[in-house]
Amino acid sequence: MTLKYFLGLLLATCGIVAVAILGLQRLLPTVPFASPLAWWSLVFFVGLSLATYFLGRQAAVSDDKLMFNNVIMLMVFGKMFLSFSVVFAYYKVVHPGSRYFVFPFFVVYIFFTIFEVYFMTRLAHLKRSNS
Repeated sequence: MTLKYFLGLLLATCGIVAVAILGLQRLLPTVPFASPLAWWSLVFFVGLSLATYFLGRQAAVSDDKLMFNNVIMLMVFGKMFLSFSVVFAYYKVVHPGSRYFVFPFFVVYIFFTIFEVYFMTRLAHLKRSNS
């Protein structure tokens, strides 16, 4: 997977997520989809996806056969820990009025998890073809 292809997919994913947030905001006006958490989570997952791509690409062409698996494990657990930290920090700082404040975050999380599984699978194929 080339960087250009990855960036195109990332841009498309960002567009889909933005449309999903705005669309759900219209469908469910009582749920705070336009909260700063929804938009900041989009930025957060873009940064995390970039880091995952560059680490995964480097690991995919590495001579160490376990490096790619280690990167996947690191990114999965790191993503869960950082996601929990972001939501917890937002809750402590902003004190949202509704307990549904976290729903937009999970919408973004799900889209980016699907995107991450797709491009990491493509990177895994890169590993096989270079072996």
